[in-house]
Amino acid sequence: MLLSAEQRATLTGAYQSRESVEFVIDHVLTAKKLDASCREQIIEDSLKAAPQAKAAWPNIAMREDFSAEVDSIDVPTLVLTGELDQVDRFATLQAELLPHIPHATIHFLAGAGHLLPLEAPTEVATIIGKFAHAIEDRSVVCSTPEQVAVSFDAAFNAGDLDALLGVFSNQATMRLTNGDVTQEHFADLRNAFSQLLTSKPHITHTVRRVLRTGDTALVLLDWTLEAISANGDTQIQSGTATQVMQKGRDGGWRLVISNPLGLN
Repeated sequence: MLLSAEQRATLTGAYQSRESVEFVIDHVLTAKKLDASCREQIIEDSLKAAPQAKAAWPNIAMREDFSAEVDSIDVPTLVLTGELDQVDRFATLQAELLPHIPHATIHFLAGAGHLLPLEAPTEVATIIGKFAHAIEDRSVVCSTPEQVAVSFDAAFNAGDLDALLGVFSNQATMRLTNGDVTQEHFADLRNAFSQLLTSKPHITHTVRRVLRTGDTALVLLDWTLEAISANGDTQIQSGTATQVMQKGRDGGWRLVISNPLGLN
């Protein structure tokens, strides 16, 4: 993470006293109230840390470039992020981490800050457990381009936002049906689908043709979307999508360019 000299100096002194640790807990690290025992444990551990360690963290560890190591990750990967994390903000992850692991699945924990295991322990355990189970039963990635369409429909129709976004590369570009384009910006893509799913729509894709070369595929699909309007009417849209998919380092196929309107 890139920090200014002023930011590094602030972090070096952030854990020098009980008062400073409490300030960091309340205003930087957390978005949810911690129980008293967890809070006290953080304070105690922070004050016990060696001065050398406190200085090394912002001045050495946080300046280390490990992008080459991240570039080598070739297994299914899960990134958990707190919606209100002020330390590793999603904008930072989008710029500095995700380009190195485009196959990583992203999960946002609503209302949580930086200390996810303490702020949302049940949610963290559930998400990791579900991900591990998917690895075991080999459903964690789509093994063919055709399977991407099946997984998309299942997640979309279930209203499962995180599973839906999992069929996309986190660096994907999409031209939405209103003409707007989300250009390699996962947060924008997430917001677009979050709004769409509020109407509880139902979609059906039919794969018309798949053209593959190496780890890239052009997929043509017919689709029909049914949704309920604000006044209760059923609205039906249809079209033929042109989708570009790639096989990631983890062996899974994902959408990298999504154009549901095709030539329209």
